[in-house]
Amino acid sequence: MKMKGRKRLKKKKFSFSLTIVLVLIASLIAACSNGSKGATNTAAPTTGATTATPSSNNPKDVTLRFSWWGAQDRNKATLEAIDLYMKKNPGVKIQGEYMDYNGFYEKLVAQLSGGTAPDIIQIVDRWFLDLAGQKPFLLDLDTQKSIDFSTVDPEFMKTQLFNGKKVGFPTGLQGGVLLYNKAFFKKFGIPEDTVWTWDNLIEWGKKVQAQDKNSYLFSTDSDELDTLLRTYQKQLTGNQWIKDDYSFGWTKDDMVKMLTFTKSLFDQGVTEPLAKAILYKNKSNENPAWIKGTLGMQYKFISLIPNYLKIKEHELGVAALPVGNGMKDTGVYTGSTLLLSINAASKNAEEAAKFINWMSNDPEAIGILGTTRGVPATQKARDLLLKDNKIDPLVNQALETALKTSSKVLPDNAVSQNQELYKIWTDTLDQVGYGKMTPEQATDELIKQFDAKLKTLKK
Repeated sequence: MKMKGRKRLKKKKFSFSLTIVLVLIASLIAACSNGSKGATNTAAPTTGATTATPSSNNPKDVTLRFSWWGAQDRNKATLEAIDLYMKKNPGVKIQGEYMDYNGFYEKLVAQLSGGTAPDIIQIVDRWFLDLAGQKPFLLDLDTQKSIDFSTVDPEFMKTQLFNGKKVGFPTGLQGGVLLYNKAFFKKFGIPEDTVWTWDNLIEWGKKVQAQDKNSYLFSTDSDELDTLLRTYQKQLTGNQWIKDDYSFGWTKDDMVKMLTFTKSLFDQGVTEPLAKAILYKNKSNENPAWIKGTLGMQYKFISLIPNYLKIKEHELGVAALPVGNGMKDTGVYTGSTLLLSINAASKNAEEAAKFINWMSNDPEAIGILGTTRGVPATQKARDLLLKDNKIDPLVNQALETALKTSSKVLPDNAVSQNQELYKIWTDTLDQVGYGKMTPEQATDELIKQFDAKLKTLKK
């Protein structure tokens, strides 16, 4: 039905007035938003990676979201670095979204799948296949010329590529060593210069138990056992955990041998019972037995050693990982602690890249961040921190020890780092550690579950 001219005029006036009101409200909201300062700890918003925020004063104003996990020292240093960057770049606002490690990966996958992920994301290299595989959620950083990769050793950088692409800037160097309590070694007559083997680890563990049933040479949980046994497997076979053709890098007999060794660790009292160790998973520096001095040694990633140095009563040392007779490779893992990546869907990739480069290569940022994401991956940063006594000599020694014995079967390929396979494997280790399965039973079940999952992944 046609409207009368007067009614149409009233409606036009009303619409015009409403438009003006909405524009004014939007302007006020934008002004308030642009006026807020400082990084914020915020839950993920319902929208995706941020888009450029228009401003009449500075058309290049942007808001970036940056998500990470970590302890309080990492959070504090990162927020301080963010504040400094925003002062130096007033057109950029960075929202920090940080949390505990537990649940971070699951939340990130949901955000990426739903299009709500942050612009800048802290990741680990074992997530490459899941985050940059069939659906590439991570940007190839070679497309961003503002990131200077020349500060990272090119040979090391090769271990951080996924399908030939740089999907993250490594924040630190990582490696595995044995961390031991010097007083414990002295008490039980263990020479500090012992060259550890899989056999003498068992032998010394039994000697410790013979002297004191409440003391254990070793302590480990299923996560640490995973890395330790992958070292064993590479020494035994010289292969990737899972080969590029999705077949096993080990035989059934190899796996039975590895799990029999695992069983011996617990059955013969070499290592603390798993039921106790598991209570301090990923935080064994808080284990009362370690603090008390009744645990002698642990497998540790270098980035975690500073947590153990906080116990002032302990004098600690480091040693290379155990070796086996006739080994085909050292099996020692070295790689990155963490990487900083850019969401492939980010509308502000250029600004995100500038921030990552600043965090990684700027002297002021390096000084603020220190070793909160591990011993830096760039020689420039290591030199600066060593000069300022911000890298502990024991940590530096541990890094040198790991690098000297680094595996040649690196980097670990993507399928070897698949999180679903990892969960199946660590659950298997728990079953053996708790004595619920024999090595033979656990091997059969592992092969069955791995076969099923690999068929799915191969499609």
